[in-house]
Amino acid sequence: MMDAYRHIAPVYDAVTASFLRGPRRALAETCAVLGARRVLDMGCGTGTLAAMLREQTDFAVGLDRSDAMLAAGARSRRERAADHGAGQDSNDAGQKSRQPLFVLGDAANPPFAPGSFDALVYALILHETTADADALLEAGFALAPLAVILEWRMPERNLDMICAAWVHIIERLAGREHYRQFRAFMRAGGVRGLARRVGADILSERPLAGSSLVLAVLRRD
Repeated sequence: MMDAYRHIAPVYDAVTASFLRGPRRALAETCAVLGARRVLDMGCGTGTLAAMLREQTDFAVGLDRSDAMLAAGARSRRERAADHGAGQDSNDAGQKSRQPLFVLGDAANPPFAPGSFDALVYALILHETTADADALLEAGFALAPLAVILEWRMPERNLDMICAAWVHIIERLAGREHYRQFRAFMRAGGVRGLARRVGADILSERPLAGSSLVLAVLRRD
C-alpha cells in the first residue's frame, strides 16, 4: 500500500513543531498527572510527542502505519545525537533507556495485548484518518481505560469562529479527502460526539492554542 505521508514526512517536523510544541507538552504532562506509566501514542508520526511522553512516564510506545514518518523521525534523532558530539559516551546507556519504542502498525488494529497500557494518546489523528474514528477509539479502549485526546475544538462562541476559520483553511490545504474527513468528524460533534458514541466519560477538557484545540481525557471502564 502506498504511503500517503511519504512526501510530507521529510518536512513534517519543520512545518508543525512550533505550533504543536506547547499542546504536545501539555498532553505529556497530563499523562503524568493521571499517573499513566505505560502510554501508547496512536499515530505517532515522527515520534516527537512519544519522546515527550517517555520523559514523563516509565514506558512509551509510538505506533504509526507510515514507514516514511517513522524513518524521518529516526533520522532526525540520529542527527541530534551526532550534534551532541564527543564526550557523551558515559551518558549513552542512560539516554537510550529513556527513548520510546517505535512500532510500525495500524492504529485500527494495534498489535498489543488487552490491558497493555495505562493510557492511549490520540494527537490530531482522529479527524484525519480514513478509518472510522469510533473504531480507532474502541481499539484503544481495549488496551487501556484512559484516552488522552488532542483535537480541533468545536466552536462554542462567536470569538471561536475566528480560530475555526483558519483551521478550515489549514485542513483544506491538506487535500480534498483530508478536508472531507475533517468536516465529517466535526459535523459528528468532534471529541464530545465521539465520546458519546463509544460510551466514554469525559473527565476533563482544556482549550489550547487560542481555543482552536481541545485536550480531553476520556475514560471507559
